[in-house]
Amino acid sequence: MFPGAAGLAVDDGQKRQLESLLRAGTTPQKLARKCEVILLASQGVPNQAIAQQTGLSRPSVIAARALLAGGGVEALRRRQKRNRSRSVLIPELEQKILDTTLKTRPPDGTHWSVRGLARKLGISRMRVQRVWQRYDVQPPRVEKFKISNDPKFEEKVRDVVGLYLNPPDRALVLCVDEKSQIQALDRTAPILPLRPGLPERQTHDYKRYGTTTLFAAFNILNGKVIGSCRPRYRGREFLKFLHPLEKEVPWDLEVHLILDNYSTHKSATVQQWLQPKKRRRFHFHFMPTSSSWLNQVEGWFGLITRMIRRGTFRSVQELERAIYKWLVVWNDNPKPFLWKATADVILDKVQRCKELNGTAHYYHVFTNEELVSRPLSSTFLNRELPLPDLNWSNVLVHYVSISTIACGCPASDWTFPKKQLFHVSDYLRASTGPAIIALQGRQPVECHKSLPSIAYISIVADE
Repeated sequence: MFPGAAGLAVDDGQKRQLESLLRAGTTPQKLARKCEVILLASQGVPNQAIAQQTGLSRPSVIAARALLAGGGVEALRRRQKRNRSRSVLIPELEQKILDTTLKTRPPDGTHWSVRGLARKLGISRMRVQRVWQRYDVQPPRVEKFKISNDPKFEEKVRDVVGLYLNPPDRALVLCVDEKSQIQALDRTAPILPLRPGLPERQTHDYKRYGTTTLFAAFNILNGKVIGSCRPRYRGREFLKFLHPLEKEVPWDLEVHLILDNYSTHKSATVQQWLQPKKRRRFHFHFMPTSSSWLNQVEGWFGLITRMIRRGTFRSVQELERAIYKWLVVWNDNPKPFLWKATADVILDKVQRCKELNGTAHYYHVFTNEELVSRPLSSTFLNRELPLPDLNWSNVLVHYVSISTIACGCPASDWTFPKKQLFHVSDYLRASTGPAIIALQGRQPVECHKSLPSIAYISIVADE
């Protein structure tokens, strides 16, 4: 048990002040509790009993008594400051946190967590958190990307984006695509409805009653959508969608359709449908491959998908009725998407992504003796090779693999199937071991012509 504390001496003026603060409805709760503590202490109530009665800790009761004794009632009003020195994050430790985060992985995971990295470095988790926030480092986050290898990528991007930003006069621009394999699903148990404190709940397993395909044309000017459900997504179904589309578009307007490179859109039946003179007003604009993000109707598909995934349908007909109903509601209050990105901005971002995603390529030089003593078998070509210590700064090598062999050719005559000869930016030779030629860029130049035999090695490096 704690020894009993003596009663706190409080004069009449202070007591009236404390009682007034305690009764006032505008007094902050923190200050009101301190006033209650002082009044109980003035009556001789022990500290432990005061703590139990007010719900405070015994150290908080003692601190309130000390405040009144040292500064009176005004000391209770003042906000107390903690006298503690904040630890300083030195640049060396900050760099160590960044290097460990970016260049290493935990043995039992794919990325560092705040607490895991703090345990490894023997520091607090808040230090790690502050460094990650300062440099916008997010190890748990992963984003996906796809780089188009379309040889006419720039031409197609400028064509499509030009229609978005500057559509032609007396013309209609429609983004066309199909959402295929939409499943009519019913849950194996009734859905439990939304309740206070509980979300809507549904079983993870389901019954499948069939699929349908939604063909849609999104008007970029007003956001309205022309849609039709078909059982499949072949050329003939696409033609059945084009017929009502032709009827809904005024005859005196040119029609520009933005489509992906799916074979259905380029089939012979579609090309034949475009032949008559009355349909020469239809112009097809194909996006680059692997660039569905460029089609505005994909964003609209994302909106209708929310309804489809939350719904339950016991037949394909019920699913299609729900789609048509949602389509009517949308067209009653359509919302066009506002496209802001210019073609130059998009191409610049794609170019930067290619540069970041690109690999640093090097040539490993073998002597004739090495090639003779070690036959160029598939096992030899796939083995990892030890590289000499070149003291590369800020280079993290992931793996090494040989892809092509060129023997007895001078540098000016090097040719590699399906490979580009990269620009020689530096020539490095180690004190011991084979020579390394560092290559990057795109234009071939002459380098070391006296090399008797060359083996091509691809090294993925982050610089």
